[in-house]
Amino acid sequence: MSTVRLLYSIFILTAAIWSALVVVISLLGDKPFLFVPTLIVAPSDLADRAEVLRLSFFTSFAYFAFLHIFGADKRVSSGHVLVSILTSLTVIGGIKLLTAESYANETVFIIVFGLTATMVFLATRPKVRRYFRDR
Repeated sequence: MSTVRLLYSIFILTAAIWSALVVVISLLGDKPFLFVPTLIVAPSDLADRAEVLRLSFFTSFAYFAFLHIFGADKRVSSGHVLVSILTSLTVIGGIKLLTAESYANETVFIIVFGLTATMVFLATRPKVRRYFRDR
């Protein structure tokens, strides 16, 4: 491995660990933990939704960064990327729904994200899609 590639891999691994820590600290703590803990956002419905999106982004980034470092030879399709993003949105939204009292209205959205992720996963399986099949 070249020196430049090693430095890039160390940087990506560090960013992935930081992203995972931000998600864990934010989910376990009372107040949202931002990328750099300098500003605490006042709680509101919009701030809660933004936190779910932010944590889902960090979760997806950490997943793909770890996949890049530890599974460099694995190929991912666009369906896999979409399923991963929807799954992280469903899981983070579900965790936030269970820990907060004001998310009863958001249950429908979380169910729709989960069903959409399931349908995209089932639709992008190699058995179902036959793009490169020889006849």
